[in-house]
Amino acid sequence: MQRFSFVFPLLLMLTACANYVVTFNNVMISEPKPLYQPLDIFDENLRTCVSETIRFQSVMGAGDLERLSCSYAGITSLAGIQQFTQLTHIKLDHNNLIGIEPLLSLENLRLVDITGNSEVACREIAELKKLIGKDLLISDTCSRQ
Repeated sequence: MQRFSFVFPLLLMLTACANYVVTFNNVMISEPKPLYQPLDIFDENLRTCVSETIRFQSVMGAGDLERLSCSYAGITSLAGIQQFTQLTHIKLDHNNLIGIEPLLSLENLRLVDITGNSEVACREIAELKKLIGKDLLISDTCSRQ
């Protein structure tokens, strides 16, 4: 029992160093898993918001991102958001959104806030309302496009 008393502290140290490269005699014992790198997000403001969220939440894969808050971010396009298939909550209020069609493929969405985006087509809002139901927060006006 006494011979293995070093094992617990060693395991504790390795667990505590999960975000660091751990070496012993120049041999790598442990290295952190890389964070997810978002693909094909063309709107620079959306890409910045998603990247910051990934870092803050330590997201390892596209399916690990469940909540995204990008209020007042100057976002105009949501192209590329579809890769985050497990999104359940998304706040996009007070941006410059023109369309929300990429949200229509996200089947796990439960709460969407797009208030303050009056250029979104009424047709797209109606389609999203069918998908989301009562937890869709929208502006009083929409575009008749």
